[in-house]
Amino acid sequence: MVLSGTLREYILADVLQLLTQQKITGMLILNNGRTEGHILFRNGSIVGAVREHETFLIKLFYYLTEVLQLPRNKVREIFTAYDGKTAELVAYLENRGILSRRDIELYATNVIIDVACSLFLWKSGNYRFESMAVVDHLVPAGIEIPVENVVMEAMRRIDEWNQMRSVINEETLFIQTGKIPAIPSSGSPIEDPSLYIYHRLDGTVPVKILLTDAFLTEYKIYETLYQLWRNENIQPLSESVTKSIQAAIKKKEQDQYTASILPSLFSILVTIVIILLIILFAWIFRDAVFSKKNISSSLKRTEAPQHIATEHLKEAHLFLQTRNLDTEEENGLPLHPSITRRDLRNLSQMRDYNKPDTGYYNKLNAR
Repeated sequence: MVLSGTLREYILADVLQLLTQQKITGMLILNNGRTEGHILFRNGSIVGAVREHETFLIKLFYYLTEVLQLPRNKVREIFTAYDGKTAELVAYLENRGILSRRDIELYATNVIIDVACSLFLWKSGNYRFESMAVVDHLVPAGIEIPVENVVMEAMRRIDEWNQMRSVINEETLFIQTGKIPAIPSSGSPIEDPSLYIYHRLDGTVPVKILLTDAFLTEYKIYETLYQLWRNENIQPLSESVTKSIQAAIKKKEQDQYTASILPSLFSILVTIVIILLIILFAWIFRDAVFSKKNISSSLKRTEAPQHIATEHLKEAHLFLQTRNLDTEEENGLPLHPSITRRDLRNLSQMRDYNKPDTGYYNKLNAR
């Protein structure tokens, strides 16, 4: 079945009615330009609904960890093992005695109705329907919700939302008045979450925090807060006080963040300094080694010519002594046919090396 179109006021109700009349199985996908939502159908009945972080599985995770206090890592392992198999997951929880069949059915039904009804608040967007052959593995506890029930409840809630939002917004802070709400007869926060919400309010928890980690849907949180306010169990703080408290909380969070990050920054800085020192010492050592090698290489290159020049000098002295000839000197060295200009340069250089006040003398001694 090909079905798509544009969302307008009350058009969603007509689409749902059409799907239930045709007893369709598949997923209705809605998009308002910012958020996407899904409503899952099986044979024309609603069996699932999703909107952003509001899904049955996410809310179930928070119920198991926040209310039943089960270890998070253990719950994650269970959810991972049954990924994509919602029906088998809830059956596992029931068989292990973690949740009763009644609680599972009641909780899943409440969450799905709340999410599906919230999609009726969208005034614009588009929708399309995708047929699916089988969805049984995605249905918790085999629940089926008649479309008529969802449509009627959604119409009722539209006006109720306006009333609640006149008192409550995401930044609102509530304080307890001391009047504790009654404990639900069943003892389960699934049926009556008033006591659960009441104990979470201390004047520093804004509504938006409750929305991020509570096992309840957005609608259920607003509805519960509204009822607690009407019963005088809680009282919203004024806007000025709320801003002051939020500023103090923000500063505290920044201080905590700074305190937590300073040791890390110090460690990083120390590491950088050590690395730079290592690089510096390595460069100095490398320069010294290469300089010594260059001097040594230069001296080795001049050793042979200087040795030859010395031999030529000795030969010249012997020659002149045997003939009792007067010696002629150029720059203090005897002239003889065997002594070349190159010999003179090498001997002169060797003489400079042996002067104590020259760098060459020190380099030779260093060797």
